[in-house]
Amino acid sequence: MFPLRLGISFRDGWIFSRVAPNLDRRFDRRGSYHLDEIVALCNYLNKTMSAESAARAITADCLDRYSEGDTAGALMRRNNLWRLLASTLLRFEDDCDMIVDLLVAIQSLPTMDSRPWWVTDPRPSESLCELPEFHRCWQFCYERNRCKCHDKFHDHRDTDDDFPHDRKYYKRAGTAEAKMYLRGIPGITEFWAYKTINLVCLWNHDLEFFIYEIHAWLQTAGPKLAEALDSNQIKCFERGVRGRPDKKYDISVTMFEHWHHWKKSFLEVSFDEDFLSRDARELARECHDIMKVQNIKLPLFL
Repeated sequence: MFPLRLGISFRDGWIFSRVAPNLDRRFDRRGSYHLDEIVALCNYLNKTMSAESAARAITADCLDRYSEGDTAGALMRRNNLWRLLASTLLRFEDDCDMIVDLLVAIQSLPTMDSRPWWVTDPRPSESLCELPEFHRCWQFCYERNRCKCHDKFHDHRDTDDDFPHDRKYYKRAGTAEAKMYLRGIPGITEFWAYKTINLVCLWNHDLEFFIYEIHAWLQTAGPKLAEALDSNQIKCFERGVRGRPDKKYDISVTMFEHWHHWKKSFLEVSFDEDFLSRDARELARECHDIMKVQNIKLPLFL
């Protein structure tokens, strides 16, 4: 791990600590993160590089240094890059907009040999993708670092050093996801958001934490989520039973009905002093209020 020297910010020190111990690619070509991409990321976040220049520099190592047929190595390098950007997003909220800008710039890179830079396997199904697997790498980092709300004590052994396990983490995650959604990052869709919002219907005690993530989504992208909602579309979501955390069932209704059920559920939990803390209840009420003012189209059959 690199020591934090005078003049280096905590963020830059953390990013440099991600560098693979062996910086020589001849011996570590499938390692984690390498010095050149780390330096490029820090230079970009310190505003000494444009998003376009940083995108080219950070992805340069994904384009070569692999023998023909070494698809596994190329996939690992690409996914390691995604995890680096996802982990930085989850940890440093002040850099959220810049990281999202960088993802958009990476997505817009020109093709190489008639193929997008991210294609590591010439299969047609892969060549149609944009930023393939990023959303899965994001979810992996999110799950790896999120608070285990149902545990009385938190076990840090499976997380990055002293990653904070608090409500702010969920707010950062929700805000980042909403901003990625608004910028069109592939895989982060409105249904990703709807599944998050639906957590209010499960009656799990970890809503105490997830409400911060849901609120961030609605606060950042509520109008867009309402605009994207197809009122006539029938979708299945899971619901829970109050006081029965082990009891779950699936229900298929129109998205119009789901939206109004979510709104009603936020109002309901906002009054439940036995279920949520005062701060969480206030956020639930704000979620209800945000949803209430959105203009949702009526289904055609109503």
